[in-house]
Amino acid sequence: MRRLIEKYNSELCGSPEFFSEEAIRTHIEERKAHNPTNLIKALHVLEYLGQLRKEGLDPLFRGGSAVQLLLPEGWQRLSIDIDLATESSKEDVERALRGIYERFGGEYYSYESRESEFESDVPFHNYRITIPTFEGSATILLDIMGAEINYRTQRKQLRSFFYQSEVEVKTPTINAILGDKLSTLGPETIGRHLRDSRNGMEYVKHIYDIRQLLPHINDLDKTYAAYKKSHELQLRIRGIRLDLDESIRDMIHVCKFLTLTRDTAEVQTALLDERAAKTMEYYRICEKGLTRFYPFIAQNNVFTWENLRETVATIAFATKLMGQKRGGAELLLSAIEASPRIAQNEAVIDKMIKEITSQSIKERWHIDTAEIKENPILVVYWYGYWNPEGLAEYLMG
Repeated sequence: MRRLIEKYNSELCGSPEFFSEEAIRTHIEERKAHNPTNLIKALHVLEYLGQLRKEGLDPLFRGGSAVQLLLPEGWQRLSIDIDLATESSKEDVERALRGIYERFGGEYYSYESRESEFESDVPFHNYRITIPTFEGSATILLDIMGAEINYRTQRKQLRSFFYQSEVEVKTPTINAILGDKLSTLGPETIGRHLRDSRNGMEYVKHIYDIRQLLPHINDLDKTYAAYKKSHELQLRIRGIRLDLDESIRDMIHVCKFLTLTRDTAEVQTALLDERAAKTMEYYRICEKGLTRFYPFIAQNNVFTWENLRETVATIAFATKLMGQKRGGAELLLSAIEASPRIAQNEAVIDKMIKEITSQSIKERWHIDTAEIKENPILVVYWYGYWNPEGLAEYLMG
């Protein structure tokens, strides 16, 4: 990478000092990134997107790398893939890739095509891009969907704590990207599959991103609109038919099994009868995925199983508010702000638990009332899921 800085300094979209070994080492020493290779990959993700803009492409920038442009510095999860959507042809895309490779003298940013995971009427252009590191080279993945989703969008500069550029790219708004992220949860409908720990890690990444996005949304109707657009697109990609409610139920099922604790998971999933074995398999996959997630966290952040449990309970509550009434975002933000205070009120928590137990066991199979009292934040959000109006009253009290 030293040669990249020395020879092609003027070709870089980002400030050259961010590519220096000293800058990378500083971030590692300050524990802003746990894994130096992932930090270097994340750096090249933003640089390569800038290079694509330089070549005249103007795709919609999606995924985890886009989230980091939308949120304050505290988010800081390293994303090492480029996820784009564009109606540009494959020929135009590869013309841009070739132009980038040639701009760097055929030394850097070589590319090779990758096969798509499945056949679809929607074209996918997937590539493996070789990037320089201080030890040699590595690769990042470029995934381009050949159909642009009609989300609400905005222009954002390519800037992060580890990269600075004046280049602007098109991203979804925070409300829209939240809807896009929610659509990834649901292994039996429109979400990502859960086959192994790599898939589990992807689920954890999406849930982590959603955790950071939720406090910054201001319109759940727009989130719901984006979710519906993602739903329509995924049905088209997969060539299937599903009701929107069926996909939402699948997402809520994810929230429920990830609310379980390691001690009681097998006992509680047994209540599902024919779905018990598959649900337990999904649970174990996500459990392993959390372990694999650690190298992607930066900025001294942590994400524990308890953090994950609280996040999926919040997701369930937010999903219940989507599309049901105006003011949903205000209620969600009030709950996020006030839930720690409510959680300290033992009398209120006891009342909430009592109402939760009035739900059928088919609905509340994931709730261990004795255990959940030890984590009252979970009580607040799952109570709100079944009784949003009741939670609104507690928030006003």
